[in-house]
Amino acid sequence: MNLRILILTLLITGCSEATPEFEKLAVEISHEKSVKFDSGYWQVGGNLQSANAMAWQKASFQNKRATCSVFLEALIQQNKLNIEDSSDENIKKMSEELVYLLNERFKMVGNAQKNEESFKHLKVSNEALIVIKSLKWHKNV
Repeated sequence: MNLRILILTLLITGCSEATPEFEKLAVEISHEKSVKFDSGYWQVGGNLQSANAMAWQKASFQNKRATCSVFLEALIQQNKLNIEDSSDENIKKMSEELVYLLNERFKMVGNAQKNEESFKHLKVSNEALIVIKSLKWHKNV
């Protein structure tokens, strides 16, 4: 691997690491939604806030979308999401776009062993923040 690419990747990852507080807030929001809404509601059922990419690969679309919505809600509560329309429908669209991009990022590679070596160390929350920042959805506050 090109040394410059490796260094750049490490810098980006280091700057985009999800804090334990961010993950904790996302878990709390997920719990609140599970209490507030029926199990069939699109924002209920996300449990990948602290998971790695291997868990993401095995998760259902509903779980992924609900997890992404919780990440977005956490950023809204922290006033770190660049968003003018925080309607339920817009958050749903943004969550689905984030799912698509994370699916691309975590696409299985090689055999099971190679896939595990490639993805077991990647946290969903960190990678989601990297994608959110690349989309310019994250405020620099």
